[in-house]
Amino acid sequence: MDANAPNVRIDLKRNPNFDSNIYRFVLDRAPASGKPPRYGVTYDDISTREEREYWIAGSSLKVIDLQTNEVIAERIGYMVDWAQGSQAGGRSPWLFAANNACPQFADKHGSSAQPYQAARFVEKVLKPSK
Repeated sequence: MDANAPNVRIDLKRNPNFDSNIYRFVLDRAPASGKPPRYGVTYDDISTREEREYWIAGSSLKVIDLQTNEVIAERIGYMVDWAQGSQAGGRSPWLFAANNACPQFADKHGSSAQPYQAARFVEKVLKPSK
């Protein structure tokens, strides 16, 4: 990273501890030890190009029994940005779209609840054995 670049200088002025290093993360694949999992979760983007042009996004989450390939549960959801992608005032369209989701992510501020929606769905479907 160029320490003389204008935005880097701004960040360094704001925060003298600004980390200007560039990190390259590498994923090492290794077979899991132990018993294979019984269940899996898939995510699919089910939006069409036409829907995305109107700032509509849809997704499907499925919980699958990996032994039988049976779909145990599926959650289909959509969200829309009513401002159709406007970035006026520094807004982030998809964060605002999370507030217009069906089913809704949360009663208020859907964008803060959105990252946990997959885990909540799976936890509702799969109950640990006693």
